[in-house]
Amino acid sequence: MAILVALTACGAAGSDLSSQKAWARPALSTTGIEGGANLTAVYLTLENRGNQSERLVNATTEVAATAEIHETQTGGGLATMRRVDFVEIPANSAVRFRPGGYHIMLTNLKRDLVIGQTFTLTLQFDSGKTLQVVVSVQEDPPSS
Repeated sequence: MAILVALTACGAAGSDLSSQKAWARPALSTTGIEGGANLTAVYLTLENRGNQSERLVNATTEVAATAEIHETQTGGGLATMRRVDFVEIPANSAVRFRPGGYHIMLTNLKRDLVIGQTFTLTLQFDSGKTLQVVVSVQEDPPSS
């Protein structure tokens, strides 16, 4: 009986995480052809309706060999991008991944990403939770 209760609690906790408005710009899977860069970034809003913070620690997708959590920082008139180990999603809060801030960098694309397509991104948290996100390929961010 105690095992059943514990499993039910874990299942309910998994629904505390959600994403909204996941999108990526179109990109070519080969470099040098028509300006293709073989990379793109995913932007979204991650919401944590739980009572404990969550740390996003990894991402994977079938459309790219590598998916890394990055942050763009600006200073001295320059913008630099760096890989980060995690992004904290506070309890009862949301974190927006956007151009010029946090994003999921996809490199070594396995196929072209064309406007109107979608693909799946799997987000992994240090708690062991995962979140499947459907990402829309589009030129501009979704409207509010």
